[in-house]
Amino acid sequence: MFKRFLILATLIMTAETASADLPSPVAGKLRVYSEVELSPKQERELVRFSRRSMYYGAFYFAPGTDASGWEAQTHALAAADALAKAACSADAGVACTLYADMVPENEAASGRNLSSLSREGRNGIKEAQREHRNGLHGAFAISPLGIWASGWNYQTKSSAERNVMQLCNRKAVNKKSTIDDETLAVLKSANLIDCRIYTNFR
Repeated sequence: MFKRFLILATLIMTAETASADLPSPVAGKLRVYSEVELSPKQERELVRFSRRSMYYGAFYFAPGTDASGWEAQTHALAAADALAKAACSADAGVACTLYADMVPENEAASGRNLSSLSREGRNGIKEAQREHRNGLHGAFAISPLGIWASGWNYQTKSSAERNVMQLCNRKAVNKKSTIDDETLAVLKSANLIDCRIYTNFR
């Protein structure tokens, strides 16, 4: 089964069409850490995870049960790891084990990559650029949690950045409300929540 999912991941991870205005798309690389046999339900969840996580992601499971938890499309591996572990523990009621994670092929040594974007982030910025009118200002912000926000057609660069950061941080607050206190403390201590401006456009 270990080899089967490595083959599966290779088949699933296909490249996107590159855009001259964006960083080149980044392929995901699945890394499996356990040869423990998954239950049929956990196998189905691993397939879902592999299809969903073309960027940073993590998959946890509780051996001997059907419980699992995963997080995908974050901009930092530590964020995905903390969220997936918490999701699995909530499902299992016991401590969970890391089964696999996903990282970009060009992963930074820090385990985070804020110089490129997840697939959803790329789609978001392409939409913003499509709707934007030349001569006005737009901005795009991201969080290590995978949250992003965009805005366009502002009169000034500062107003674009201010409004986009407010929107991104509101999304971060909403995300935080779904996270347990222990996991939230881990994310805060590692500076894995706050948004930052990724790019401006005009």
